[in-house]
This record gives sequence, structure tokens and C-alpha cells, in this order.
Amino acid sequence: MADSASSIGARMVRGAAWMVLLRSTHSMLGFISMLILARLLVPADFGLVALGMAIVGGLVVFSEFNFGQALIQNQATKREHYDTAWTLGLLRGFVLAGLVFLLAKPCAALFGDDRLIGLVSAMALFPLIEGMTNIGVVDFRKELVFHKEFVYRFSGRLAGVITTVSLAIIWQSYWALFFGQLVNQCLRLVLSYAMHPYRPRLSLSTWRELFHFSKWLLLNGIMGFSINRASTFVIAGALNASAVGLFTLSAEIASLIQQAAIAPLKRAFFPGYAKLGDVEAIKSMLLRAHGIVVLFAAPATIGIGITAELFVPILLGERWLDTVVIIEILALDAFLVAMQGQVRPAFLAVNRPAVTTYLSAVYAFTLIPALLMGVWSAGLVGVAWASVAARLVQIAAEFYALNKILNISFLKVLQRVWRSLVSCLALIGGVALCIGQFALPLSPTLVGQLINFFVVILIGVVTYSLSVVFLWRLSGCPKDSTEAIVFTALRRVISKRFGAPASSSESR
Repeated sequence: MADSASSIGARMVRGAAWMVLLRSTHSMLGFISMLILARLLVPADFGLVALGMAIVGGLVVFSEFNFGQALIQNQATKREHYDTAWTLGLLRGFVLAGLVFLLAKPCAALFGDDRLIGLVSAMALFPLIEGMTNIGVVDFRKELVFHKEFVYRFSGRLAGVITTVSLAIIWQSYWALFFGQLVNQCLRLVLSYAMHPYRPRLSLSTWRELFHFSKWLLLNGIMGFSINRASTFVIAGALNASAVGLFTLSAEIASLIQQAAIAPLKRAFFPGYAKLGDVEAIKSMLLRAHGIVVLFAAPATIGIGITAELFVPILLGERWLDTVVIIEILALDAFLVAMQGQVRPAFLAVNRPAVTTYLSAVYAFTLIPALLMGVWSAGLVGVAWASVAARLVQIAAEFYALNKILNISFLKVLQRVWRSLVSCLALIGGVALCIGQFALPLSPTLVGQLINFFVVILIGVVTYSLSVVFLWRLSGCPKDSTEAIVFTALRRVISKRFGAPASSSESR
């Protein structure tokens, strides 16, 4: 191997840090934007744009072969692979743009909202711009050069948020959301050619090879779309645009940690797993990554759920109070996502893309019936609980596949994370005691409410941290544990920051 496992591991860690920073800043910008827009727009505006994006996304996903993933997985790609991938993407973009434009009016009639005609027609630009984007930027991930990936994606996101907020203040219309996304995509199109020297040529010479791997990613994408957008269509069909807006915003808040930390780790670890090649090295890295994700992400997702009643009135305002119970339930779903770990990137790295498709199918075929039952029996609350129930089925299927393919049992995973899970219970108990037993006063002033909120956060952080350290020491401070990895990394960072010499054991 050209690179050693330790070298690749170090680059994966740096890449993961860049991707977490990217998604964290994305989430921060999105969160700030969401807070401002929640004061300027109404739930129906959010719901309308979410429905429009779901309609366009439905067409996009049924042609999404994700050739970038194929280029990353194949470590022996040549110029013709990139040319073919770009050509296929360009053709797809033109076809999709035409289809989206033609279907705008029928979709508006289907959902009974004429505003969708103009909105969906304008959204036809999105697949066209994406199809023209330089495929060369996939090298940022393939070669683990994630600082360039950060600049490329963050720049577009920042410009889009600034545009959205500015136009929302001026127009107070859902069109601000559309133009923000348009600016985001246009800037990324320009940057893709400015930041990478690859210049595409029309070619279809390696289409068979690309399709051989990507056909499974197409099916996986279709399943993923069914999963991600099913709730939008179910709620729109059974309720209305305002309900779609309430659920969409609730899901955005509940999944903040998932989007800021868990999703970018998958993006960073897949190319690293692909470079490792060795199955045993992948298994070791997967367990470490899973332990670290649960250590930090699990308490954060729980924290969002148990503090929703405190921050929703402060941050979103009175018109969004119905989101509190939805956020509380969907936070549990986000916690379960943290428990899934980095399983799917590992399956792709060992060239088992079909497995990810089967797992998505299990989830999709469980989720959609559950959503229909949930919305008819309990409205938005039923939809939220349906998401949790389907996620439990998905996790069971993923751990079964993990055991069969990589010989990693659930007990082996549990050994890595049990202290974090027990500490999450301590976190819930500490916050519940703070809110219930000590009965924090509900101040009528904004400053008082903010103080209450931050006191609860502080108590939760301290309770969880002390519990983790106590259980780790009670376990004999195992050196191969997640906690040991994190503490060692922190010591090294502190040592470099303050110039203290590393210990002899670390030097060796």
C-alpha cells in the first residue's frame, strides 16, 4: 500500500475534523437563518418550499447514480472515468430540468396549490446547474484534501444564507428561500472550476464500468429519498402546507447534531475506508469512530429533546409552540441515528453497495406504512413516533448486517458505548431534577428565559461529563476505550497549544 494504515487514519481524523467543522458551520448558519426566517415567515411558507424541493428531489433521485462515489471507491480511475461521469451528469441535468418544468402544473393541481407552478418551474434550474458542476471536485474527498472541500461547500452555503435572510427581510416571501438556494448552487458551480484544474470533455467511454458500481447507489438513493421525503408527502396529502412547515422545522432542529457531526463523519470516513482496503483495519477504525460519535452526539441529541420546551418560545416565538412535542420525539430518532455509527461507509468501502440498498429498502418499507398509520391516528405526533419506530427496525437490520459481513457483534459495539449510554440517563435525570424538583421559575423576560435555558444546559453538560469520567475510572481506565482516545488527543492538543513537552510514552 502506498499509504500506511496509521497515515491514512491520521488523514481520516483530520478529514473528519474538517467535515465536522463544515457541517457545524453549515448548521450554525442554517440555524441562525432559521431563527430569523421563523420570525419573518409563517409555517405555510416553509411547508410550500419543502414540498417544492420534495417534488424536484423526487425526479432527481430517480436518476441519481452518484458517480462521484464510484470515482472515490475505485482507486485506479483515469481521465476517461471523470469525463464519462461529467458527461452523464450533464445529460441528466438537461433531461431533469425539462421534466421538472413540464410537471410543475400537474404537481400544483395534485396538491391543490397554484403557487407551486411558479416555484417548481423555477426549481428546474437546480438539476441543470448541478449537471454542469465540475466533477473534478470529487478529488477533494478522494484524496482526503478536506480543507478544500470545506472552502468549496461553505462559501456557497454562506452566500445562500445571506441572500435568503436579506430577501426575507425585504420581501417576507417564500421566494427568499428559493433564491438563497439558487445563489448557493451558482457560486458552487463557479468555485468547482476555479478550485480544480480538471476541465471536462464529452465522453461515454467508461459508462459500463461506472454503472456497474453506481446502479446500487441509484437504488439506494431512491430508497433514501423515500425515507427523507415520505413524511413531507404524507403530511401534505393528509393535512396542509402549514403542517408540513411545522414538521420540517421540527425535524431541522431535532437533527442539528446529526447534520453537524454524524453526516459529515460518514462523508469523511468513506474515502478513508476505501484507501485502507484491509478489512481488519476498517473494522478497527469503524469501532473507534462509532464510540466517538456516540460519546459526543448521543448526549447532544438528548439535550435538544429535553430542553425544547425552554428554547422554542425564546428562539422561534409563539406561533411555533406546536413544534415542542414534535422536537422531543424526533430528538429520540436523532439519538438512534447516533447509535447507528459509521456502518454504511464501511459496506461501500468493502465493495458491498448492495447491502446499503437492502438496508434502505428495509427502512423505507417500514417507514412509509408507519407514517400513513401515524398521520391518520395522531397527526404530526403520530408521524414523529412512526419515524422512531421505523428507525428501530433499521438499526436492528444494520447491526445484523454488520455482524454477518464484518463479524462485529452488537455486544462488541455495546462494549464501546455503554458508559456513554448510562451517562445519557444521568443527563436526563439531572436535567429533570433541575426543571422539576428545583422548579426553575419561568421568567416573563427574554433575559430570564435565556438564563434558565443556559443553567439547564450547564447542569446537563456537567452531569454527563462527570458520569462518563466516573464510569471510565470505575472500569479501570481501559487504554483502548473511546474515553482514553479522547483524553489522549486532548492532552496532545493542550501540549502543542501551551508548549508542554509530550511524555516519553507519547514520543515513542
